[in-house]
Amino acid sequence: MKYQSKIDNKLLLFIFGVLVTNLVWMIYLQSVIGIIIIALTSAFIIHVFVTTYYVITSDHFLIVKSSFLINKKISIQDITSIKESNNILSSPALSFDRIEIKYKDGSILVSPREKEKFIQELKARNATILY
Repeated sequence: MKYQSKIDNKLLLFIFGVLVTNLVWMIYLQSVIGIIIIALTSAFIIHVFVTTYYVITSDHFLIVKSSFLINKKISIQDITSIKESNNILSSPALSFDRIEIKYKDGSILVSPREKEKFIQELKARNATILY
């Protein structure tokens, strides 16, 4: 099952505001290179937004994907706990409404759009997960 990342409107507004402000400034300065850099940055951000998702596979793995930057495969049997988090550390989560997944080798922050369904599906595959 594939779960898209929830997108926080505040984050979207902030990024959009920064990009538009800089684009207007580059247009004012008539900086073609600046406009190209902003266009490329915008394309990359859109790409990250479209390609950030989480997959729970039939063979009991959680795959966390965000563009070409993150492609993590975690055994669901290695997950020990899930808890709510508003941690703003960089992560494959496009919202500040996050959950922290702790597993054998570390932890990761994610923000699935259908958070409760996502958690239920993980717990259905590993009943020992604490939540």
